[in-house]
Amino acid sequence: MTEQLAPEIDEPGIGSDVDAAADAVPRWLGWLVLGLIVSLVSVAGIAARYALMAVPAGASAKSASTEPAAEPSLVELTRAVHSDPNNQAARLKLAAAYQKKGQNDMALAQYDKVLARAPKNLAALYNRGVIYMQLGSPKKAERALWEVLDVDPTHVQAAADLGRYYAAKGQYKSVVAAVRLAVKDNPWSADLQYLTGLAYEKLGEPKRAKLAYTEALRYAPHMVEAKEGLDRIAPRK
Repeated sequence: MTEQLAPEIDEPGIGSDVDAAADAVPRWLGWLVLGLIVSLVSVAGIAARYALMAVPAGASAKSASTEPAAEPSLVELTRAVHSDPNNQAARLKLAAAYQKKGQNDMALAQYDKVLARAPKNLAALYNRGVIYMQLGSPKKAERALWEVLDVDPTHVQAAADLGRYYAAKGQYKSVVAAVRLAVKDNPWSADLQYLTGLAYEKLGEPKRAKLAYTEALRYAPHMVEAKEGLDRIAPRK
């Protein structure tokens, strides 16, 4: 008995499905998708390359963007000054570094050397006055701070320091002399306005005192001293 084979039936296979799908999608759309993929890959590669260039070798991106630059050490500043004694910027930094560490004698020595070459250097003049005040030498500090105002009569810090010094001594005419030009040029300084008000109050000029106290509170609304000054001139009901 001969075995009969089942008749072959033509069925669409996998290959025919793909061909049909390919015919259904426009060929230009396929090329467009491929182009987009290539472009994205290229952009990602360029971005990664520039990211690596932006961060120094051995440093993370976080450390490169958030860590402040280290200040030069005393040793580095001393070497810089020794290698170039005419480098005033390095000498000023060295003096400030000594001052910051409380080595006032060393700082004064460097400021004096700066002033020997540049007698009107405001930074050296002012910081020398501050050190004299800290060392308990008020007369030297007074002279140094007036030297600052001789160069720049509008210097806020020097005027304020002198104003406070004279106010503590009860020398209110000297307060006005010290702060007058500085407060005119820097009306935003609440400290200078307050010192002006205090001086005029003590000198018996309440209108000027009230104006200065009011200006002080305009720029520093919570300044207790200025509020108390206004209350003394015109007590609240």
